[in-house]
Amino acid sequence: KGPICTAQSVLEQMGDVGVALTTLVIASHTFIILVLRWHTPARISIKSLSIPVPAIVLSLIWLFITLAIAIPAGLHQNNPDKPYFSRTGYWCWINESYPKERIGLEYFWLWAAAFIQIILYVFLALVLRGLVVVENGRFGWASKSKSSEQRDDYSYDSDGAREARDEAARVANRTAMQMLFYPLVYIITIFPISIARWVSFSGTAIPSAATMFADIMFCSSGFLNVLLYTITRPGVVRGSPQAPPPS
Repeated sequence: KGPICTAQSVLEQMGDVGVALTTLVIASHTFIILVLRWHTPARISIKSLSIPVPAIVLSLIWLFITLAIAIPAGLHQNNPDKPYFSRTGYWCWINESYPKERIGLEYFWLWAAAFIQIILYVFLALVLRGLVVVENGRFGWASKSKSSEQRDDYSYDSDGAREARDEAARVANRTAMQMLFYPLVYIITIFPISIARWVSFSGTAIPSAATMFADIMFCSSGFLNVLLYTITRPGVVRGSPQAPPPS
């Protein structure tokens, strides 16, 4: 224990929960825009103030993280026998005497974010591929009769229109598959560290190499997300070949 250990514990919990919540917000926003076709306002006016919606969302995330760290730490950190933050092997984190706080204030959010992202992105992929339709806010499987009617209508199209439609379908399918990489990358990065932590909770010793590998994978989540975003959305990344020219 000590100020350095406490600082490391706070930074680690901030990073873990912050990544989970912000990744979940991005997934939810993508789902709302592309699937539900809802257009969220860019700003919200409160009396004479006009506040950007992203600033409000980020403020709420950081408010939750701050309270989730400060309240239990304030209640237990001064306990001489069981300080809230202490050394837990290779780094400092929540003391093993507080298993509910470990799970409820960190790992629950990691796995909840992963589970919800899987659902959202799978639905998004199905919608983009045309297997699921959304009408008036309701989901349904695309009927075969409607698909056959569309094919009959398309049979009268010109060659140019048919090629344009086929190209649009290929782009939609490619985009749908790319979307599935986002939850996949998130799960890949949190899976090793989660397994390592759960095994350690049971009292089983974990090889140092396995612990280091799991921690490196988890700490690489930011780099992998930036790399994935650059590959899947080159049109909005400045400096990429497909990026729009600066205004």
